[in-house]
Amino acid sequence: MNYAMVNILYPLYKSNLVNLFRDNIKMKVPKKYFLFIASLVVTVLIWICTLSDYQFIVNDPFLFLSKLVVLIGTVSMCWSFILSARFKFFEVVFHGLDKVYHAHKNISIISFSLICLHPLFQFFRFVPDWGRAFGLFIPTALGAVEFGIFAFLLFLLLLALTLWINIPYHIWKKTHELFIFVLILAFFHTVLMDKQVNASFLLSLWIYGFMLLAAFSYAYIRFLYAYIGPKYEYEVKKIEKLRKGWNIFLAPLEKRMANEPAQ
Repeated sequence: MNYAMVNILYPLYKSNLVNLFRDNIKMKVPKKYFLFIASLVVTVLIWICTLSDYQFIVNDPFLFLSKLVVLIGTVSMCWSFILSARFKFFEVVFHGLDKVYHAHKNISIISFSLICLHPLFQFFRFVPDWGRAFGLFIPTALGAVEFGIFAFLLFLLLLALTLWINIPYHIWKKTHELFIFVLILAFFHTVLMDKQVNASFLLSLWIYGFMLLAAFSYAYIRFLYAYIGPKYEYEVKKIEKLRKGWNIFLAPLEKRMANEPAQ
């Protein structure tokens, strides 16, 4: 199972979701996605191995599926934050920053797709009790369920602005920074709602550890990168006008930028 992942070019964020999955499913899983896939497998193994009661898997299969998809969906969402932080390690692993952004984009889509299944499976738990089933999506107070609803709706809105709604780049970039609130809301939803995560020291360490890494990655790229990130001084040597754009040739004044192949 494979999904190639995020382009540095903004227009590719507007690609069709169905076509994205159709094209990427045909590809084999490359080794550079090993860490991501391994983390999902480890998440499932830790969860299964730390369960105190396995009877609910048979008695309430939709609850089992709901928890399964939300756990791997949450870890996937954390990976999308981590891959957006421009860590040099991932440039080497993915053979270029553009490939890292491919990963960021498509892992975000995978995460959203999995998280979408979470409320759907919860809904089917109570069918045919339609009042209780639909009641899951109606906020009544500011609690665990409401944090989950708000996180999902914000995730949906921000992803729609990325994939399907054309807005000016400078506005889109600002809206993209709001994804941190999805993570924060998801954190409170998990802390207040998920007893299985909080009951297991190992699982809580794993899930909250990923959330912490995601929050650090956001803080690093959003607030620290401009001050402690790599800096290179270049001068413009030549500009060529093309039919649909420009070629700009740059030359280093001192230290040359360390590029990976394909950058």
